[in-house]
Amino acid sequence: MSLEPARIEQPEWSGQPAGVEVVSVGVDLDLERRPFGDGSLDGVEAWSYRLARPSADAPWRIIGQGMG
Repeated sequence: MSLEPARIEQPEWSGQPAGVEVVSVGVDLDLERRPFGDGSLDGVEAWSYRLARPSADAPWRIIGQGMG
């Protein structure tokens, strides 16, 4: 797995209130899907996660995810 640098987003783009920190982080996942076993779906897949936190001392929470 590899991570891209976090990209800061405007909170209103994801329906969050003003003042909430929102970032989008891309990942490349190297997948081996089991129990399917034929290998046709294995390999690297790009995915992304959107995270938010209400303040700098609050934990990040996943608020969305999707392709690339």
